[in-house]
Amino acid sequence: MGVLKKVMVAFLLFVVMGTAFGFAEEPTAIINKIREQCVTLLRQSLSHENSFVRSATVRSAGESGELMLVELLRKGAGDVNPATRLFALQAR
Repeated sequence: MGVLKKVMVAFLLFVVMGTAFGFAEEPTAIINKIREQCVTLLRQSLSHENSFVRSATVRSAGESGELMLVELLRKGAGDVNPATRLFALQAR
C-alpha cells in the first residue's frame, strides 16, 4: 500500500471514528478547514519565483471550480510565463 493510500485511509478512519465517538468535528467542518488551507497554499504559491510552480498553481485553481479562486486566475492571466497565462485562460 502506497504512502498516499495509507494517509487517506488514516484520515478517513479519523473522521469516521472521531465523529462516531464525538472526538472530532463534523466531516464538513474538517473538509472546510482543509479547503481553507489549500486555498492559502495556492495563494502563496502564485507568487513563487519558479514559473512551473505558478503554472501548477493556476492550473489547480482552474480545475478546482472554486469561485473563490477566480482572483488567482486573473493574476495568472497576467503572468510573464506563457504557460501560466494559458492555464489561466483554459480554466473552467
